[in-house]
Amino acid sequence: ALQEGWELLVLDPAGAAVLVPRPAVVALATGRPWVPALVAGEVRVEVVRVLRDVLDGLPYLLDVRARAGDRAEVAVELVLQDGLGRAALDGLLTAVGSRLASAEPVVMAVDSLELRVVGRSR
Repeated sequence: ALQEGWELLVLDPAGAAVLVPRPAVVALATGRPWVPALVAGEVRVEVVRVLRDVLDGLPYLLDVRARAGDRAEVAVELVLQDGLGRAALDGLLTAVGSRLASAEPVVMAVDSLELRVVGRSR
């Protein structure tokens, strides 16, 4: 099923619906262990480390934080230099999205992400 691009797993059609995150389906199909990105409402330290490593070296980016998301599993908070112009911000967000989407450790650990640009004081 995984090789065919299926992202839905039906275990008991008569039972209640339960969401099985994509990383859990991949782990099940490949025999790897799975640990959710969030444990007790907090993003695991290992996931935060992977996010920071993947985004390391991008211009204008001062810090990367991660929290439980509002619309997604994990919210990636980007702390940026002050005074960033629109073109630079657009370029940075494109680079962030591209890096996150193509980083296998992120894809394997997190089902869904949302990006937030935050100020330094948070």
